[in-house]
Amino acid sequence: MPHVKARIRALWTRSASRTVQMRSDVTVVGLDVILTTLAYLTMLVLRFDGSVPDKYWAAFWRFLPLAIAATLVCNWALGLYGQLWRHASIYEARRLVTSGVAATGVLLALQVLRYEVPISVVITGAVLGSFLMAMLRFQSRLFSFRRRGEQPGLRVVVIGAG
Repeated sequence: MPHVKARIRALWTRSASRTVQMRSDVTVVGLDVILTTLAYLTMLVLRFDGSVPDKYWAAFWRFLPLAIAATLVCNWALGLYGQLWRHASIYEARRLVTSGVAATGVLLALQVLRYEVPISVVITGAVLGSFLMAMLRFQSRLFSFRRRGEQPGLRVVVIGAG
């Protein structure tokens, strides 16, 4: 009987952990969608100095779902979901850049097949989107100067911790 209780407890712990992680991933995916949309929209408006021709607006709304899908698939394929970003490192930054380059490549290939928006919007939108996603993921590191003053304590180096 204790063996069954231990298995149930382990199953419950695993499912609770996955549920919390999934909820966190859904939030990050939602923010990535918003940031990607904002990036491409901003670059389209800037490309035409604020007065986008109607034909480009229609093409943009057809292009945007492809851009979002390419970004999310590349992010997922490179492992940018399902992890804690509080202590992000250069390894994660490299994966973010690789994902941005891959998504740009996919979108440029689609542009060759079917020209929808200017190439400059595709490239600069991907760069801005990657930058915004990096800001989101590295915010704890970027704004760590605020934490230093609030948390007094002794700095410690642990050697040999693996």
